[in-house]
Amino acid sequence: RAAELGAQAATLRFQLERALIALDADTTYTRAIAARARLALSGRNARDADSLLHMVERRQSAGDASDLDVELARVNAGQQANLLAGDSLTLASALLDLQAVLGIPGDGVAILPTDSLTMPPEAGAPGTTLSETAAGASVASAALAARVQRRSLWSSPSVSLGFDIGDPDMPGLLPVFGIGIGLPLFDRNRAGIAQAEAERARAEAELALARVTARSEISHGLRERASALARARRDQQLMVSANRVAAMSLTAYREGAAALPNVLEAQRNARDILAQYIDDLAA
Repeated sequence: RAAELGAQAATLRFQLERALIALDADTTYTRAIAARARLALSGRNARDADSLLHMVERRQSAGDASDLDVELARVNAGQQANLLAGDSLTLASALLDLQAVLGIPGDGVAILPTDSLTMPPEAGAPGTTLSETAAGASVASAALAARVQRRSLWSSPSVSLGFDIGDPDMPGLLPVFGIGIGLPLFDRNRAGIAQAEAERARAEAELALARVTARSEISHGLRERASALARARRDQQLMVSANRVAAMSLTAYREGAAALPNVLEAQRNARDILAQYIDDLAA
């Protein structure tokens, strides 16, 4: 029974390692989806910045924009192009990391995620973890092994067979037969019992550590998840207002009722909020 419980604990730990690998793959996939969303956002920002630059250049040709406005628009367009290049590299790195986790060989990008980055469903309350269950099985196995050692006072009997040769008083072969039975007079298997009790104490300590670690990690995870969900919901509300402000400022600039720095500031705020929403949603 002790061996069966030990095998059960090993199987549970194996399942835990497989679950951790699946979690790593799922998390890496989420990072890849977030990197793809950031790249799409950067591409849209770069196109908007390029369109704004052309608008300012046309207004300069018509005498409605200054050289400072053109330079500001050109700097903004260059910054957005650099961000687009950086996000493209980030996506390639995330996809290569995902391929490594999935065990896909190759030096280039061979996969492309297709899922959308959406709000996750509500999470249920976690129960007993695999690490706690495995540690509990190890404690039960160690307790049974200690009971076996306490009951193993008598050592296993032995039987020896052989022959002697070369005795001057007994020429020829001398058959030898012996039976050995250990008597627990002094040892009484104290060494085996002490080792088994030490293993049981170690298993109990590992169980206590597994329980404390699991409860702590679950508590941290639930708090971080709730915080990220709250931030993502606030970001959704802010995105609507930020996009509206950016569109209104661009319209006002097109009609000559606002300055270019106001447009750039409104667009920067909208970009930052959208990027923060992607990060919070991925978290």
